[in-house]
Amino acid sequence: MTRVGFVFAFQDRGWLGGISYFRNLLWALHTLPGRTIDPVILTGERTPADLLEGMPPLPVHRTALLDRRRPWWYVRKACQAASGTDLLLARYLARNGIAVLSHHNPLGPRAGVPTLGWIPDFQHLHLPQMFSGEEIAMRDRLFASLCQGSARVLVSSHAACRDLQRCFPAQAHRARVLQFVANMNPLAPAPPVSELERRYGFRGPYFHLPNQLWQHKNHGIVVEALRLLKQRGIEALVLSTGQTADHRQPGYGQRLLGSVAEAGLQRNFRFLGVVPHGDLAGLMRGAAALINPSRFEGWSTTVEEARSLNKPILLSDIEVHREQAPPRGVFFAPDDAPALADAMAQALACPASSESDAEQARLARDDLARRRRRFAETYQQIVMELSA
Repeated sequence: MTRVGFVFAFQDRGWLGGISYFRNLLWALHTLPGRTIDPVILTGERTPADLLEGMPPLPVHRTALLDRRRPWWYVRKACQAASGTDLLLARYLARNGIAVLSHHNPLGPRAGVPTLGWIPDFQHLHLPQMFSGEEIAMRDRLFASLCQGSARVLVSSHAACRDLQRCFPAQAHRARVLQFVANMNPLAPAPPVSELERRYGFRGPYFHLPNQLWQHKNHGIVVEALRLLKQRGIEALVLSTGQTADHRQPGYGQRLLGSVAEAGLQRNFRFLGVVPHGDLAGLMRGAAALINPSRFEGWSTTVEEARSLNKPILLSDIEVHREQAPPRGVFFAPDDAPALADAMAQALACPASSESDAEQARLARDDLARRRRRFAETYQQIVMELSA
C-alpha cells in the first residue's frame, strides 16, 4: 500500500474552507473500499488538537519541523535555502515510509519524494482589485513554483484548470481536476430547528448563508435583497455563519454589519459567527434554502454541502457554480438583487413538506455515497500515476 502524507499546517480556524477541504478528502479516502493508498496526517508538535477534530481515525505524525517560526522550522528552512531541497522534511518522510507528499510545495530536485501541488483557485486573475500588487506577485510566484516543481498539480474545477493552462502552458500536462465532495450526511443526527431557535434566538423560516465575511463573498447583495423584500411587506430572515476577518479588507465585516443597521434590517440579517459543526449541519438542514452570492469560487463548499444535503440553494451565476450544477439550484446574477429577492420570496411561498424533506434526504444519502466514492477513486488514481 502506498503511504501518502498530508501536511496539516493550519494553526487556527482562519480558513475554515481549507480545513473542511482536508476533512472531506480524508474521510472519502478513509471510507473507500479496497483502497490502495494509506493516508497519513503530518502536523507540527504545537498544532492545537482541536483543529484535528472531525478528522477520520488516521495515523497522525507530529514533528517540530512543521511548527512554523520555531527553532527546527528555521533550521529546516535554512538547509532548504542552502541546498535547494527540503532535505530535512524529505528525510523525515523517508524514515516514516511516505512515498508521496500531497497538497504541498515541491521539496526540490534531490528530495526523492514526489509532491502533489494544490492550487485552490486563481481568484487574483479574475478579481485583481481585491488584492494588493504584492499579493498578486506572491501568488504568481507560488503558483509558478508549484507548476514547475510538482509531479502533479491538483485543481478543484475545470474552470481553474483552464486558468492554469493559460498561465502555465508548459506545465499544463501536470494538472489534474479533483472536484471535492462535502461530507454532509443528510440523515446524521443534528440539533432540531426548535433547539437551534433557542440557542441562537430566532424564530420561523430562514435562509442560511454559510460564507465567511470576505468581500468577494458578496453578502451585500443579500442585504439589498432583504431591503427589497421588506418594501414588499415580506419579512425574510437570513442567518449568516463563518469567520468575520478578511485580511485583505480589514473592517469589511464591520462595515457590512453597519449597512445592515442603517437599513433597519437587524431582525432580518443575523450574523452568528463560527458555530459548532453539528449546529452548522442543523442550520443547513432546517433552512428554506441555502444562499451563495459569491463573485468567485474555486469550487464552492456551500454548493457542495447543498448538493450533499439535497437542499435548495440560491446561487450566483458564475462559471464554477454552473460547473457544479446543484440539482436544486436557482441562479441569479451576482449584482441582481431583485432577482435574488424574487427567488427568496418563491422559496418562502413554496416550503417543502416534512415528507418531501425526508424523501429528499434519503435520495441525498445514496447520491452522497456514490459521489464520495468517485471523489476518493479519482484522487487515488492520481496518486497511483506517480507510483507507477
